[in-house]
Amino acid sequence: MSTIIIRNVPDDVHAILKQRAAAEGLSLQKYVLRILVEHARRPTEQEVQTALKRLGHTETFPTHEEIMAEIRLMHEEAARCRAS
Repeated sequence: MSTIIIRNVPDDVHAILKQRAAAEGLSLQKYVLRILVEHARRPTEQEVQTALKRLGHTETFPTHEEIMAEIRLMHEEAARCRAS
């Protein structure tokens, strides 16, 4: 797993996140990690549009699973490109 350090977090934002984490019985680190994971795994509008085009979208809509599989493939391809 990788590490991310976030500097210069505004004091009010830090306080809000810390309060919300405590309300859910989580450490601040676990709470922020959960937020980041949820955000990163939610496809952007651009990713959805690209996946639809790659799937040959016509009159019928692909299933959610097909779209998510295509987006995962796009992410894997992008990771391979960055690695090379």
